[in-house]
Amino acid sequence: KQWYQRRVRGYNGRMFSCAMAEDSRRAVIGGHNGAWIVDLETGSKLSEFSQGCMSVGWVPGCNDVILDHEGKTVRNSVEDGSYLFSYAPNARSQIAESGIFSDNFYLTACEDGSLRIYDKDSGDCLYTFYDHRAQEFTCIARSSSSGMVVAGNKSGMLYILDPTAK
Repeated sequence: KQWYQRRVRGYNGRMFSCAMAEDSRRAVIGGHNGAWIVDLETGSKLSEFSQGCMSVGWVPGCNDVILDHEGKTVRNSVEDGSYLFSYAPNARSQIAESGIFSDNFYLTACEDGSLRIYDKDSGDCLYTFYDHRAQEFTCIARSSSSGMVVAGNKSGMLYILDPTAK
């Protein structure tokens, strides 16, 4: 096994998150200098979204990226850089690993203590889970095999949700 290093030319700020595209040839990085789409072979910038962002990810099955920016999770087209819509317009959300996408749904964990399920393609909020004891969710993950969801919050609580339970 061998690790390769690639310097991302021109990105002179701290990076806070990264995600690899399904084609394994590109990655999106996010931090103080905005989000960049990077060619993994050369380390060069392919495109850029100038707003700073703490979390980034790819939308499975298409060529769009999601960026956590100014209190909302926005979806942008990589093809032309256009803003498409926001998944979480009313609460700061945390983008986690790519497992947060499931079929046609997108799951966010929000600082207001809610978990929200959105339609992946329209951005419409379909369901909100709220527990008055939950405070500022900081992370979320989903099992691709069972659909179980875990979400952690700032106060050290881990919430385990079974979407198949009645």
